[in-house]
Amino acid sequence: MTSDPTSKIAEFNFAKRFTPKEASKIIQKSIAWLQADRCGNGLIPFLKHGSRVFYLEEDLRSHLESLPKFRTTSEFLPKNNKGKEGSHASK
Repeated sequence: MTSDPTSKIAEFNFAKRFTPKEASKIIQKSIAWLQADRCGNGLIPFLKHGSRVFYLEEDLRSHLESLPKFRTTSEFLPKNNKGKEGSHASK
């Protein structure tokens, strides 16, 4: 007798996954930024299911937690550009 495949699916703990549109709202980046990341930088892992793209909650959380944290805006400016308007450090 074979086991019922649906029972295995019911036991599996599916991680919460998000579409690029949903993920862009969570991390406050554009959908185009996510697409460029998939094609180049690879900062955020993603899943492909056919033509569809998904991001796992844990990967989005990990990305946000990996970003540098600052206490003041002056910490954000590079040392050689301190005090100059419009200068921003890029990561």
